[in-house]
Parts: sequence; C-alpha cells; structure tokens
Amino acid sequence: MTKLPNVFNEKGSAAETLIADFCGNAFFKDFCFKNPYVGTGKDRKELCDVLVILGDTAIIWQIKNIKIGENGHFKQSDIDKAVKQCRGAKRKLTTLGKIELTNVAGKPKTIDTTKVKNVYLIAAIEGGLAEFGSFYDDSGNGNVHIFFEKFTRYTTKHLNTVTDFVRYINNKERFLSDGKGLIISGGEEELLAVYINNNRTFGNMEDADATHIFLDTEGSADKLENNQGYKTKQEIDEHWGKAWDMLIQKKSEGLTHKGDTSTTEDRDKFLAKMMSHDRFERRILGKTYIDAAVESTRGSTSKDFVYRRYYPAKGVTYVFAFMGELDGNHQPRQTMLHVAALAARKQFPKNTMVIAVVTERNMIKNAKGCSFDWVMFDLDDKELQRELTAELEAFMKQYDFLQNPKIQAFKAYEYEEDVPDELKR
Repeated sequence: MTKLPNVFNEKGSAAETLIADFCGNAFFKDFCFKNPYVGTGKDRKELCDVLVILGDTAIIWQIKNIKIGENGHFKQSDIDKAVKQCRGAKRKLTTLGKIELTNVAGKPKTIDTTKVKNVYLIAAIEGGLAEFGSFYDDSGNGNVHIFFEKFTRYTTKHLNTVTDFVRYINNKERFLSDGKGLIISGGEEELLAVYINNNRTFGNMEDADATHIFLDTEGSADKLENNQGYKTKQEIDEHWGKAWDMLIQKKSEGLTHKGDTSTTEDRDKFLAKMMSHDRFERRILGKTYIDAAVESTRGSTSKDFVYRRYYPAKGVTYVFAFMGELDGNHQPRQTMLHVAALAARKQFPKNTMVIAVVTERNMIKNAKGCSFDWVMFDLDDKELQRELTAELEAFMKQYDFLQNPKIQAFKAYEYEEDVPDELKR
C-alpha cells in the first residue's frame, strides 16, 4: 500500500523554508538557523522552526500552516498552540549555554545563549488572512507577536535589519503595556505603516486616554509603498547601504590575515557589531566608506600613499584604509592597519572596540578584484596601555597616525523632503 504524503507537513516545511529565506535575506544568513536541534541523545529536540540570534538578541519563530475552519477562520486552539510553543522555546533557550548550530548558509556557528538578554517571540501563521484583533498575546511568560501571512512579508521588507525589526517590536510592546486594547481593521501591516509614517511612533494613539482603540486605516500599507518620498528613501538606503552590506559580506566570508589566531566565535562578535546598525545607519556608513574610497584616488600617485578615514560610531570606531596595488605580501598593510586601529582606540577612548579594513585604492573601480585585510579588537584601557609602547608611539608620530586629523561634521536626513532648501541649493 502506497503511503500518501502528509499535505500539511509538506506545507509546514515549505512555510518554514520560506520564513527562513525571508529572515536570511533581511538579516543576513550568518545568524539565522532553520529547525535548530539542541540537546543530546533522547533529549535532542527541535527548539523552534527558525531562530535568529545577533549579539544579545534572539528572535524565535514558530511557523504554523493552519487549516482554515468551516467558518473561514483559523481555530483559536491552533493559534494558542503556536503561542505556547514559542514560550516553551524561550524557556529552553535560556538553559542551553554554548551550542553548536548550522546556519541557513550551511556554516557551523557556536552560539553562547548565556549572552542573550532579549528574546522576541513570533508565531507566524501561514495560509490565510489576518484574524480580526488577533495579533498579540501578552497573557503568559513572554509576549508573543502573531504574524499573519501578509504581515510576515511586509515586515521583513520594511524592517530588514534586526535593529529596525526589534525597535518596532519594543515600541509595540511599550505602546500596549498600559492595558490598551487595540483592534486593527485589516492586518498588522496597517499598524506598521502608521508607525513608519509617524517617525517610528504610533502617533497620537500613544497619548489617547482610552482603554480600547479601533484602528481603521485599511489601505495605509499600500499607500506607504506607493508614496514617492518613501520610495526615494528606500532607493537611497539601497544605493549607499549596499556598500556596507558588501563589507559585511566580505567579513562574513571569513577573510582573516595570515597568522590570525582569533576564534570563529571571536570574529562573529565583530561581524555581529557591523550587522547591528539599522538601515539608516548603514546608509551613512556605506556612503562614508565610498566617499573615502573616492577620496583615496585623488591623493598622491605614489604606490606607498595611504588614505585613512576614521568613523567613530556608537560603541565602535571604524577605520577605512586604502593603499596601492597589493604585491602579494599582506604584511606591510596589516601592520599599517594595526597601528591605525590602535591610534583610533587612543583618539576615541569611549569606544573600546575598533574594526579596521584596508583594500586597494582601485576598489572604487573594481571591488570584486580587490583583497581585504581586517584588524578587529576590543581593548580596555589597561590592554591599550600595554599595546602603546614608546616605540609604537614614536612610529605613530613619525607617520602621522591621527596627529593632526582633519575633522568633518555633517548632518544626515533620512527623507529627501526634510533637507532644508539652502542645503538642496
């Protein structure tokens, strides 16, 4: 007798793969894990359908492809089951310690769950329209966000970094934490559109003195996507942000210099930091990097000429360096980059972490044909003092490592219409 395939298991597996792909495309594949199994022997079980872990943040996805009932709606018991599974996965995650997982790109990763401070729970319901009023469950240990099919796709498109995604979740939980009841006409994508249109707030609803709010803004989600100002913002984000995404990809490929003794886990810490910036910050970082690359081509034509740009961000200082053609010996530019990184750590003492990258000056014309070297460290003040020997200090002074830096300050605008007329001119 031929065994018939389980249609709903197949649909469920397809849904899990789809969500894993969405997460991978939005957040990068390095820290996305599909069907992660934890434990050993008989205790080895699937933790959840999709797990995203970046730094101290974890996002647990439980995907359900649920059969529609006779009344055209999902069974509440099926949604409750997904919610319960999310909370169970959170309890399990916090007890695991260090675990070995394989990400959706097929690479092994060591994850230390003791460093996870914030866990977000997503019950993603596939196969139907949003349930009226059912998008959030705060009745148990861990708030669970119920994403219906359309919203899952909408949110991974418009909140396509972990930071942007988590910021919305936090603001939503804060908004609803005072007991407000919120009913949405349409799906949650309408609420997200309101949030984006109101500069990442929920507008005057946040000040409303009401126990229940009915949000009747159906069509807001489509209107946002068709808004020319928002389209322009997305185009600029993509144009400049792809330079930063390219650097993340280069770092993700495991590019390390000869003799590097750091572990994969250590290198992942710095990769996670580069990925921790939101989409607007990535636009600024990408533009800064490309501007530096262009500027480096305008300097001396000497093969020994080095152009360096330092960018102190929140919690990390970036060093972008460009040199002449690589002759096969990476050591000179690795040495230069190490000194530049130490100079940055000394110059910007609030940031103990430094991420420095160097490539050829022709990168602006031929990024694919260039090679990249990295120096990354996180030094406290005592460690810095041990590194800064008298000989090194003299070397920094002789070769002008941040001795007389040219400082540039700028103000960036996320939306083109916010730029003052005098700056447009």
